Amino acid sequence: MVSFGLSLIALTYLIAFLFTNSNTAFKIIGLVYFIGGCILPTVVGGVLAALTGNIETVKVIKYFYALIPFQNFSDAMTFILLGNIYAELYGKDSEYYKRYMDALGTFTLCTPLLAIIVNCALAVLYFTLAVIIDSRKQTAYARQDTRVPTIFPRYLEADADVRKEETFVHSPEADNDDITVKVKELNKVYGNGYPAVSGTSFHIKKNEVLGLLGPNGAGKSTTFSILTMD
Repeated sequence: MVSFGLSLIALTYLIAFLFTNSNTAFKIIGLVYFIGGCILPTVVGGVLAALTGNIETVKVIKYFYALIPFQNFSDAMTFILLGNIYAELYGKDSEYYKRYMDALGTFTLCTPLLAIIVNCALAVLYFTLAVIIDSRKQTAYARQDTRVPTIFPRYLEADADVRKEETFVHSPEADNDDITVKVKELNKVYGNGYPAVSGTSFHIKKNEVLGLLGPNGAGKSTTFSILTMD
């Protein structure tokens, strides 16, 4: 279970890079796992075995699906459950039990021990790939120049508190160790030209909690997404 969980988490993290919306990723990845990890291997293997009349065909297909942790976990659980059933029915010393277990070994790709080894290897592989991709994305993100001002003016005139904050952030007083986050003229323009964030400046001190207030579309979530590189 531990090796299955680790490999599944690493694979999910890796696939998540294909999506920009977390809700969409959650729905689609779950559907892909259900179809690709549970239904498709059995259906495809069963159809090919029926057409070719060769049970080894199923095993060849499973070699490809071994990259999905579900397949290895399913094989291991099948091996354990059916093995226990055969042991209860015929006894482990009987010829029937040995014959059934040999047939089960032919049908399944992974024994429990092999499933643990394969899933642990997959966990390392997927986690390494995820770290590499994440590192490259953060490097590319850090190289972006967010100081370039947009051509769009403010929709509302800045009030006194906002102007005071902007003045402070741009002053030498803001350069001290008590300030953990300092944002200067943060800008974000979408591909369609919509300015999600335009010239936002603020600071956060140590042990201070900051909240952004504004109507829908004001750029609150976008601002925090930029800061967290989400």
